[in-house]
Amino acid sequence: MTVTLTPTSTPVAGVTMAKHVSETTAQAGAALIYSIGITVTGNSVSNMVVTDTLPTGLTFVAFETIPAGTVTAANSQNLKWTLPSPLAPGTYQLTYQAQVNSAVAGGTFTNNAQLIYTGLAAAITSSVNVQIPGLFTVNINIYNSAGEVVKTIPVQSYSQPINSIKLSTSNLITTLQGPGSIIDVYYNGILIGTWDGSNNSGNPVENGNYVIKVDSTSNSGIVTSVQQQATVNRQLSNITATIYNSAGEVVRTLYNVVSDAIDSQMTNVNLNSSVITPGVVTSGNTSTLRIIVNTSGTPVTLIWDGTNNSATVVKPGTYTIQLHWDNGQGQTTDISRTVVVLAGAGASGTVVAEPNMLSPGQMTTTFNGTGIANATALSVKIYTIAGQMVPAMVSQIPGIAIAQWNAAGMASGLYLAVIEVQNANGGIIQTQTLKILVLH
Repeated sequence: MTVTLTPTSTPVAGVTMAKHVSETTAQAGAALIYSIGITVTGNSVSNMVVTDTLPTGLTFVAFETIPAGTVTAANSQNLKWTLPSPLAPGTYQLTYQAQVNSAVAGGTFTNNAQLIYTGLAAAITSSVNVQIPGLFTVNINIYNSAGEVVKTIPVQSYSQPINSIKLSTSNLITTLQGPGSIIDVYYNGILIGTWDGSNNSGNPVENGNYVIKVDSTSNSGIVTSVQQQATVNRQLSNITATIYNSAGEVVRTLYNVVSDAIDSQMTNVNLNSSVITPGVVTSGNTSTLRIIVNTSGTPVTLIWDGTNNSATVVKPGTYTIQLHWDNGQGQTTDISRTVVVLAGAGASGTVVAEPNMLSPGQMTTTFNGTGIANATALSVKIYTIAGQMVPAMVSQIPGIAIAQWNAAGMASGLYLAVIEVQNANGGIIQTQTLKILVLH
């Protein structure tokens, strides 16, 4: 008789983990007991490690129940249990105590546990939530010496009223960036707000004394208020870029502020381009203008997108940019630059004159051929309506199919502009004739 033996299979280990907390709703200062339950079935497992991360607002107090032979570690908000290896099938419990901080923002506390062991494909996780009621609405307002609110720091809900505050190392703001540029507001060692010396528009406030006031309003409307004095004393230089059209009208004003600028000066102004086409980027041309202000300190860059103070794109033409520097100590510097604004990228396949009617307020027209494929230059000759060529002050922009004619000194009347469009090799792509009306 033949006997067949069936091999005995080794049970496969199964591991589950669940997490619980003693209170699902807690007030500030409350003690919480967290429990992590682990069940091992089938076969033993090796090198099991459990970690748990406490959310901000909870402070670890102590480990409590642990299986024999378990090694624990607590590093700030991170807890760790290294269980005996191998770990036999059975049920194990890990418990620890944590405390809700005395001042904590209302909301949901979620902490996550994670379990790993040798051979496990993906970590096993479990989490639990604790609700912290936001019983008090907290506002932080900054008041100037006239009692006006200049800044409101975003509102939060806290579990209890803020009845005292402490400012960071100093109550003095002395610069725009870096050390000395902010004041942190703390309650019982917890950061509840930061003021950077700006107003609600994001601009730096004036030098002077300010009050940082914290109001805590309960659900029944009872207000608890605390305040501290603060001072702003910064050495600032102001940069103003005023942009004028050819008629001398202000179309746009740009501002910037430079910190720590005692005795500093504006030394030069450079533009990244002499021509801009608002909203369009073309070969050799840009849609925005970068105004680079060189100073005896760090350069400052202002950006103009070709719009006026009403956010509408300005008309094509030549614009003057007047840069004014005030170092806050009574010293000022002024530098001017000009830029040409084009309309779009030129009509496709043609040269356009922008504008084609000139008056005493605008005696320069721009011939724009950037919409013509392979066009890199324009050759322009000006004739009277009778066909007589006239001396023409025509300027070229190298590498771009753009030219300008200054009609100052020309008699009123109709003129013909004969334009040859050239490619990079100097070859003539096409010839066009445009009419320009000059009025005095």
